[in-house]
Amino acid sequence: MTKLLMKKTERMLSAVLNILALFNIELLFLDLIRIGQEQLYIYNRFAITILLIHIAVEFIRNGFTLARLRDFIPDLLFIGIGLFVIDSDRVFEFYLLGRQAFIFIRNLALREEKGRLFEKLSDNPPILVLISFFIAIFLGTLMLLLPIATVAGRETSVIDALFTSTSATCVTGLIVQDTGTHFTLWGQIIIAFLIQIGGLGIMTVSSAFAIILGQRMTVKSESMIQNVIGESSKIDMINLVKNIVIVTFTFELIGAIMFFYTFHSRLPSVNMAIFHSIFHSISAFCNAGFCLYSDSLTAYRSNFNINFVVTSLIILGGIGFPVMVDIRQNLSGKFRLQRLSLHSKIVLTTTLILIVVGAVCFFITEYNSEMKGFRFSERLYSSYFQSVTTRTAGFNTIDNANLSKASILVSVLLMFI
Repeated sequence: MTKLLMKKTERMLSAVLNILALFNIELLFLDLIRIGQEQLYIYNRFAITILLIHIAVEFIRNGFTLARLRDFIPDLLFIGIGLFVIDSDRVFEFYLLGRQAFIFIRNLALREEKGRLFEKLSDNPPILVLISFFIAIFLGTLMLLLPIATVAGRETSVIDALFTSTSATCVTGLIVQDTGTHFTLWGQIIIAFLIQIGGLGIMTVSSAFAIILGQRMTVKSESMIQNVIGESSKIDMINLVKNIVIVTFTFELIGAIMFFYTFHSRLPSVNMAIFHSIFHSISAFCNAGFCLYSDSLTAYRSNFNINFVVTSLIILGGIGFPVMVDIRQNLSGKFRLQRLSLHSKIVLTTTLILIVVGAVCFFITEYNSEMKGFRFSERLYSSYFQSVTTRTAGFNTIDNANLSKASILVSVLLMFI
């Protein structure tokens, strides 16, 4: 009788938490019901109380064990934050939204004949990759909400933090807050980290650490890596992961060194020049397009070093790791184009054609428009840069808002391809 009562109580508390999660969605995004700071304070304390009771019922019903306690560490941590940290309402609300959304899915996923839906989803590599991106975006949002991530006198809303974290992790390059002026050094480091794990692939990063620690990749891990990098053939995944990490950091390091050659003479300190070089090298190689300057790279449109390094990193990061590995293996001997795989030949040929055709089109369509008055070298640099950056890189050296209709059409076609 007692166990049945506890089970019913646990279900009732779960239902209340799910209702709170839905209410959090309203508070965070819909803003149909507006409540004041005092009401929000009372609401948070109510949610904390429900969470504490839910945890207590779980322990009473299933017994207290260290393993079960570890499952509730996130809840207890953010309960403490909600109780004792000043101005933590937005952080706590967003945590409650994410946490209760997970509980909501978990509770609805119970199947007597098939087990939990979440467990079945975790056996599906593409779905697990998707879930890992959701988790990375969620954690990135929380970190961007911290006061230390935003410059003094400014505040990052939940929706802006979520948008920025999503854009960085998915390397789209879209922003709603100026990366260079709105976020502090800490916030910019968070964005760079999200770009890096998004560009590499979360499963690639985790697998690389596992390999470093001496662990062997399982069949499931290999399948997930194949889904992340788009490789369908049966190849040595351990060597591929190693090559991906080595190639990525090598090119990003070379790019950062070459960026520093230009930035150190234009920025007030060496440390700032080093960070700007690393940030833009990561952003370019991962095709993210995040920039620390409000006008992107328009101030460097006549600088050969910036144009060459950025476009080279974009192209190398965009052709795909299997192609780079194929080229690297061919370079170990006498390089011959015929020895490349069909996939590599198609990618390299298509990339070259699109860049050349795009550059010629931009040179013609913007000759008497946005590039009117440019020197001949600036026209060449800008046309080539614009053609390359439409690989979804997101950088620009000319004002996209002033592009002619013909150039916009060319951009749309290239981005679509």
